[in-house]
Amino acid sequence: QRRGAGLPAVRAALQSRRRSSVEDRPPPASDSPAEQKLVAKFVRAYESADVEALVLGVAGTGLGIPGGIALARLLTGLVSDSMGVIFQLRFPVDGLSIEASRQVAIAAIGIGAALFAAYFAARRVTALDPLEVMRADLRALAPQTGTYRLVLAWLALVGVSALALVLEVRFKSIAWGNFGSTVWNASVLVIAVPLVSGGAAILSRLLSLFGAEGRVAAESLFRSATRTGVTIAAVALVLAIGITVASLTVSFRKSVSRYYEEGGLMLGDLVVSAVSTEGGWLETPLPEELATDLQVIPGVRSVASARCVPGQVYRGQRITLFALSDGFFDAARYGAQWYREGNSVAAARALLAGEGANVATALADRFHLRVGDAI
Repeated sequence: QRRGAGLPAVRAALQSRRRSSVEDRPPPASDSPAEQKLVAKFVRAYESADVEALVLGVAGTGLGIPGGIALARLLTGLVSDSMGVIFQLRFPVDGLSIEASRQVAIAAIGIGAALFAAYFAARRVTALDPLEVMRADLRALAPQTGTYRLVLAWLALVGVSALALVLEVRFKSIAWGNFGSTVWNASVLVIAVPLVSGGAAILSRLLSLFGAEGRVAAESLFRSATRTGVTIAAVALVLAIGITVASLTVSFRKSVSRYYEEGGLMLGDLVVSAVSTEGGWLETPLPEELATDLQVIPGVRSVASARCVPGQVYRGQRITLFALSDGFFDAARYGAQWYREGNSVAAARALLAGEGANVATALADRFHLRVGDAI
């Protein structure tokens, strides 16, 4: 249907122009073989919107996937620390877990969205003059003037973002981290336009391999470098945010699952807690006698109990105390893998004797605590 509707429009455009604005050459005669050949090429070029959309989608995906992975690595600690501030507990993330199938699905969605938007590019193609497109120098379409200002602005934004992230680490400030991430995302939009302008020569050669369709796609891409750059940046940012959130949730879930796997601190067949809560989220403490009652049930090998007391003040800051019964300090359960500093055997001996306490990494970093310090 699109091909049939396009033939009269193209033929009318050819017949209405006595001289081409690109070259002083008359248009082909009406219904001549030359005109028929050119019309056929240009009608096929209506479908070049798909080529343009594919280029935008693939470029955005190529930038968004590694950008999302890098952003996830940078923000993993920030998110876990933020959750620690809210819940007064440390939520450690040992590493970044990336699922290839999920990345492929996100990339497919990004490219699919770009292809869906190809309809609007096709509408712009109908307004182009076929002779002008066929004779234009595609490498000269992308504007080169003024891009150095955008590059300088990008460098400035990157510098501000880096400074904000340094301040976030220095002052343990979530606000500085959020500000730095926002500025970094803005810098991607700024640098995208110079990248499109700078890559016009290379991309035009590649698109020319697709014939008339590729030339029309290149004309549409490079005639408005700002539109193209912002589109690519938007696709990249959406993919980056999607990959960041997906990677953070997977990493957090896998890190928490280590507590319940072989060698994990919370390894057991059954976890018993109260149905009611205190303070909105923390389970109501159970009576200590319940552990004894559970121990005498036939088939129960061992019972260990834990108690969490949030909101304790230490050096003007709220911290959480976490008490464990002796059963938790079995070497198979609470071994060296849970320690960043110190000896696990010596620590267990001191804890069982009531002469020491384990300090979480967040607390140690906050107040510069080391093994042997008094608290």
